[in-house]
Amino acid sequence: MRKHLGPLRGNANARKTHCPQGHEYTEENTYVSPDGVRQCRTCRKVRVMESWWRHRAKRMAENKAWREENADRVRENLRRWNEENRDRANLLHRLKKQRRRAAGTLTATDWELVLDIYGAACLACGKPEVTIDHVVPVSEGGLNTIVNVQPLCSYCNTSKGTKTIDYRPDGGAAVADAA
Repeated sequence: MRKHLGPLRGNANARKTHCPQGHEYTEENTYVSPDGVRQCRTCRKVRVMESWWRHRAKRMAENKAWREENADRVRENLRRWNEENRDRANLLHRLKKQRRRAAGTLTATDWELVLDIYGAACLACGKPEVTIDHVVPVSEGGLNTIVNVQPLCSYCNTSKGTKTIDYRPDGGAAVADAA
């Protein structure tokens, strides 16, 4: 004979409040599979990542084969993304080019932080269209890092040339503190 469960219905697993690793089943932390099995999202993420790394070589080969078979589709998707995200695509292109030429790594997140600190305007003339300028030019041995960049418009950047001119009002202290 079955015990009276009161307002709780379902099997014993449905009445549990925590997963076996101790994570609480909450609205945000619960995944219900198509067959109705409840799982902790935190533990599921770990299992999925472990599985991915375990089968990484196989999946990478499958992905490469798919991209080769669907080269036109991949090219079209990339073209469409570049059109829809022109500013981001240009930024990523410039960053990639600078990484090849210079020591150090400036990420898109780093550049967005610089723009937040100094405003998205040229530090020399105030125009809103800015590009990445290296205080100490890469050609003169400057690093491609967050502490060596400043936002300048293309005109001011070109007129600065290979000179070392720091237009930042604090000499880059705010960026160094934030980084």
